[in-house]
Amino acid sequence: MGKKVQTKRIVEIPIDTLKDTLSYGINEKNKFEIINCITEYNGYGFIIKGKMSMRSWGEDIILTLESVNEYTTKVTIKSECRLQTQIFDWNVNQKNIDELFSMMKPCIKKESVYNENN
Repeated sequence: MGKKVQTKRIVEIPIDTLKDTLSYGINEKNKFEIINCITEYNGYGFIIKGKMSMRSWGEDIILTLESVNEYTTKVTIKSECRLQTQIFDWNVNQKNIDELFSMMKPCIKKESVYNENN
């Protein structure tokens, strides 16, 4: 399996505002490409492709938004090296996650790390 990193956070922002902010931010960055956006009964899922670079053959990123209540959203981001034999990622997966969370910063009032053993 390729190297992967996953992070979960609870953010104080309505889910639809967060979805729109992320969609705009991802489309503006040349580093990512949205492959699919899935609407679920309590949230959204994004399938994102990270572009190839000198450090990586690209990454497959799954970002899910789950509504906790009217003003709070649980965000899960998993970034995995596309090449399954790539066991060292040069910290690219964590940088992808950090960059996606930084796109949310302008509209987040409060955030906390969500601990779950999954």
